[in-house]
Amino acid sequence: MKVSKTYYSSPILFQNAVFSLYGYYLRRKRYNGLQKVYCDILRENERLSQEEHEKRKLRSLKAILKHCERNVPYYRDLFRKVGFKPENIQTLEDLPRLPLLEKRDVLKNTGKFVAKNFNRYNMIIEETSGTSGAPLKIYWDKNFYAWIYAMYEQRMRGSARVSNKDRRANFTGKVLVPHGQKKPPFWRYNLAEKQLYMSSYHLNEDNIPHYIKALLRFKPKYITAYPASIYPVAKYLVSNKETIPSVTSVISHSEYLTSAARQIIEKGFGCKVYNHYGSVEWVAAINECEEGNLHITPEFGIIEILDEKGKSVPRGQVGEMVCTGLLNYGMPFIRYRTGDMGAFPENDDACPCDRTLPIFKALEGRKAAFLSLPGGGSVGSAALSTAFHAENILESQLIQDSLSEIILKIVVSEKFDEHDKNYLLSELEKRIYPLKINCEFVDSISPEKGGKKPWIINHVLNN
Repeated sequence: MKVSKTYYSSPILFQNAVFSLYGYYLRRKRYNGLQKVYCDILRENERLSQEEHEKRKLRSLKAILKHCERNVPYYRDLFRKVGFKPENIQTLEDLPRLPLLEKRDVLKNTGKFVAKNFNRYNMIIEETSGTSGAPLKIYWDKNFYAWIYAMYEQRMRGSARVSNKDRRANFTGKVLVPHGQKKPPFWRYNLAEKQLYMSSYHLNEDNIPHYIKALLRFKPKYITAYPASIYPVAKYLVSNKETIPSVTSVISHSEYLTSAARQIIEKGFGCKVYNHYGSVEWVAAINECEEGNLHITPEFGIIEILDEKGKSVPRGQVGEMVCTGLLNYGMPFIRYRTGDMGAFPENDDACPCDRTLPIFKALEGRKAAFLSLPGGGSVGSAALSTAFHAENILESQLIQDSLSEIILKIVVSEKFDEHDKNYLLSELEKRIYPLKINCEFVDSISPEKGGKKPWIINHVLNN
């Protein structure tokens, strides 16, 4: 493999230094005494009986519903409207007394979902559009922040037999280098986290050899990635009969992991892929164990699997995941429609990994979708979604008919202004350059036959 020498200029070295300094700040914030306490709790809970898991969830549900009634304006008003009393909850089966929560409800009433007994300025704010293209601002209280990084360490990395102390490479959504850059490096170093952060937006046939060389030099123990980002790298490794010997596991997240993609990634890197499910709303967390089973983290939330009419489906049948968060008291989500699809197993069989955490049969998510770029590259839904943090977007859809341009359809609120538009188009251009963006404002996104509204429609794949 012939690869030109990578030249690190002073600006790049400075950027690496800034990236590392910010990494030290985040590391101190994430991995503290409280996070270690929660790690211990999660570790101990992995051996609880199913009955104990159910009792713990019921206690947590009662507690957060009482908190919602006292401190969260949206739920206080809702409970009064529907005549709901948290003290009347006797079993988990009582939860459907409350109506389903739509993302649009949160978008229109964000402030009413934030608990009044927290100082908003002391909370952690995250933004996401998931893979729906409608930005959502989420508030986490500091205790919940510690829970998240405890779960990452104990359940996500723990299942993959790695830790936050190991070297890792990331193929996710940060924009690290200019969109028109043609030469490496297409990555930045974070010394604090022992992290090589690699751009997901420059992965084409010409550039992938440079990525391989950087991975061989850095020697990460594991990789965290969007499936659509890591897949072309794995495919290159398979085609050229190369490997990255240091990598012992790949953690896939944020996008639907197909069996075909899993097969190529595992073959290319010569290790197991561990699937992870979560979201910024953090109403549920699911991680794959060493034995290949998906395990729910019951401390984070309650999962219901419902049909199109909002009724529970039989075990083993795929339906929409409607989730109730149990830990984020700063901004609770009760019976939240995630838009993701999944299924419980037919039976509650024990897992050979010896964890008693509930098993999840199927994690469908939103099917893999991406935009095609000239030169053989592509950008997946998770990487694209990071551009949609402009406020006041209610819905959006990306349609690609050629390798030169896309149509962006957006539904906006009355508050959407020129600044929002410019920000969105600028961020999207960074991720899909050199595609031209034709923006269309519409009153609604028309559903396809069957009622679904795919966020990305790629007609180039069928040409």
